[in-house]
Amino acid sequence: MVLLSVNSLLLAFIHAFYSGGVPWDMAAFTMLGVLWGGRLGPFLAQWISPRATKKVFAVIALLDGLVITLQAGYVMFFK
Repeated sequence: MVLLSVNSLLLAFIHAFYSGGVPWDMAAFTMLGVLWGGRLGPFLAQWISPRATKKVFAVIALLDGLVITLQAGYVMFFK
């Protein structure tokens, strides 16, 4: 969780310094997703096993890290 937060902050700083700012139109959807996920998570945890939840979260975290790394590489090397 900490690494995911650090990667998200790193991407925000890269956007702020190289692209002229954080794209707030996309950040608004991210904020809505956080709020919706925060409400949905405890509801789904009643029916899904902790092991399956950890596996799903691990896959999502890895994909998120990959996307952030690719975006950061694109911004740093191609812009």
